[in-house]
Amino acid sequence: MDKELAVLLEQLQQDKSLKVWSLIITFFGDVVVSRGGNISAKTIQSVLNAKGISAGAVRTALSRLAGDQWIERQKIGRESYYKLAGNGYEPFEQAASRIYAPPSCPEDTDSAGYWSISIRQPGKPRVQPVYGAIEVGANCSLVFHDHDQSSENAPDMASDNLVFTGELTNVPEWLAEAVIPEAVQQGYDLLIARFSSIKNVEKISPLNCLLIRNLLIHEWRRLLLRTPRVPHALQTAHWPEQICRQFVAQLYHQLLSGSESWLDENATSIHGSLPQGTENIRSRFTRDYQLVR
Repeated sequence: MDKELAVLLEQLQQDKSLKVWSLIITFFGDVVVSRGGNISAKTIQSVLNAKGISAGAVRTALSRLAGDQWIERQKIGRESYYKLAGNGYEPFEQAASRIYAPPSCPEDTDSAGYWSISIRQPGKPRVQPVYGAIEVGANCSLVFHDHDQSSENAPDMASDNLVFTGELTNVPEWLAEAVIPEAVQQGYDLLIARFSSIKNVEKISPLNCLLIRNLLIHEWRRLLLRTPRVPHALQTAHWPEQICRQFVAQLYHQLLSGSESWLDENATSIHGSLPQGTENIRSRFTRDYQLVR
């Protein structure tokens, strides 16, 4: 294992963010879906064992995911093969367009969109944090609806809340600075700092390119799931998500050739070798990217 990868793994393990089952789902979403959708347990073991994860931990995670219907298992002889089930594919499908979206360009001028202002009863605490809601006071949240004015099924829209829905006519600077929690901003900065240790990618072994790619998308996905989607109109000049997206996109494409070559030569599926990756993989983080099963 390369020294830089060993240090990166140690740092991520200290944060307790490397859940085996979650790494497997990231691997399926980033690699397997675009290469036929099916992969052998042996290949999954090889990748995770190289991260220092025991075979027993991998088997336990696969069993749990199968039991929760995130993945489906098919056994042929002594070998097992897995693919994403509906519970696993649908969340990835919903998140993929955001995970692999291109960094925003200066000419991106989407409107502020429609928003709901949700005011809870004074003194009434929120039961739990809600993804997609921006806290702007002790009892007030903003929820972005993109170009859809409907507030139906929006988060933090409890029946006893006071709700207004419409277009924002003025975006003060304090609101633009409040739309992303400080802890999330620190997370973006930390991702860049940690993965900046990965240098001279052309000298990294193909397997280690795959391992770093898996860790990169895993951490990037985790951060995005904690960040409300915010339109360009509310983004500050140094919007941390876009700065981090540019960094992730560049490193991802540097790792792509080596990681794909390892998969070509070593990964197996129910049909034998893992099918070749499509050009769609190389269009990730560009405007031409489309999710393809």
